[in-house]
Amino acid sequence: MPCVVVVVVVVVVVVVVVVVVVIVVVVVVRTADGQWSYWSSWSRCSVSCDVSCVVVVVVVVVVVVVVVVVVVVVRTADGQWSYWSSWSRCSVSCGDGTRRRTRRCDNPAPSKDGRPCVGTDSATKACIITDCPSKYTQ
Repeated sequence: MPCVVVVVVVVVVVVVVVVVVVIVVVVVVRTADGQWSYWSSWSRCSVSCDVSCVVVVVVVVVVVVVVVVVVVVVRTADGQWSYWSSWSRCSVSCGDGTRRRTRRCDNPAPSKDGRPCVGTDSATKACIITDCPSKYTQ
């Protein structure tokens, strides 16, 4: 069997094993008292190849694992805004004033070459307190 075919078979088998493991883990985690059955005996190897072919397969598997780790762990993330804070109290105790709220670009913060959040990190709005004491006392 040519090395390319063996490499493809090994990659397919690795992907199938990962999918099966994920499915089994999800089923076991969702089962309250799940128990593993006993292991079956090992089957005979279905492929025979020379040492150079094995080296190629190992290199391909290592490269696939490294690429997956890089994509998952070191991926670029664009910044996203967190939720707005509550509105502040009015800036004055009497008359016309303003209220303010803020948010941060940390949900997630931009990483690597990720873009910063779009928009502003604060907002203001008018507030009017009409319950003012009289300026003149009698």
